[in-house]
Amino acid sequence: MNHAVQLGPLLLPMTLLLVLASTGATLFIAHRLGRNTGINVDGAVWQAVLVGLVLARLGFVFEYRTLYLAAPLGVLDIRDGGWNPAVGLVAAWLYALQRAHRAPALAKPLRWAGLAGSAIFVAGSVLLSFSADTQQKLPSLAFTTLEGPSRQLDAFVGKPTVVNLWAT
Repeated sequence: MNHAVQLGPLLLPMTLLLVLASTGATLFIAHRLGRNTGINVDGAVWQAVLVGLVLARLGFVFEYRTLYLAAPLGVLDIRDGGWNPAVGLVAAWLYALQRAHRAPALAKPLRWAGLAGSAIFVAGSVLLSFSADTQQKLPSLAFTTLEGPSRQLDAFVGKPTVVNLWAT
């Protein structure tokens, strides 16, 4: 299964859409519960999301710190897809709980909104992991090697293989 949605030239990974859906649900529920009680919860939810995103990135960077020590500015390049969702989710919850402790009126909306958003994120992550295609087959293509003879690509099944399509 392809884990991305293509909209013209834009390719959106399902994990990004999952984060957006869970964040949107969290914000929607927090806003509704806050409005019912006359409390503005939106700022606390946005701050929890921001804390979660920053710490998810830092968790990933720490996990691969030896690679980032060689090129420290690579920490800022978020195009590498490096996020640790577990760290981000825990960080967002800890921040939300700390905010709820300081302002008890925020506790109920933050708790229910966080539970709903977390449930959507965890359920979506589980579904994506079960739908992962782990048995990808190599196509039966023949390539000419630099030495001259032709080799079948499927002869390399089970072995790490690099195909340099730009070789001269």
